[in-house]
Amino acid sequence: MSPNDQHSNLNARKWNVRAETYDKKRFDFMRFMQKRTIELIDLRHGMHVLDIGCGTGWAVRYIAKLLHDKGEFYGIDISPRMIERAIEQTPLDGNIHFQIGSSEELPFPAGKIDVVLCTNSFHHYKNPMKVLS
Repeated sequence: MSPNDQHSNLNARKWNVRAETYDKKRFDFMRFMQKRTIELIDLRHGMHVLDIGCGTGWAVRYIAKLLHDKGEFYGIDISPRMIERAIEQTPLDGNIHFQIGSSEELPFPAGKIDVVLCTNSFHHYKNPMKVLS
């Protein structure tokens, strides 16, 4: 196993444990920062929006609500349990999608995503330049 894979596995295990209490804790500052960041984005109906390191999916659902569900909304997280929690909290209406994945190897073809959001997770990435590319 490569050092990068080991780092990813450690992060996934850490966030799997935290997923159980992630939304129960008071994250007023985190939610404030996510809302403030989202306010800075020129969001328009029909966009494809991706949240990298989405956790339990709060920001993905928030953006979908802001756009009246007119668009496609994606969340990706390295933690399987975070993605399970995101799916549990999301209506099954077909335009909000969550999947397990690495920020370094996004499963989307070039040009598919209009806006990428990444709040509160970038500092955890072992290879941030690869994520940005």
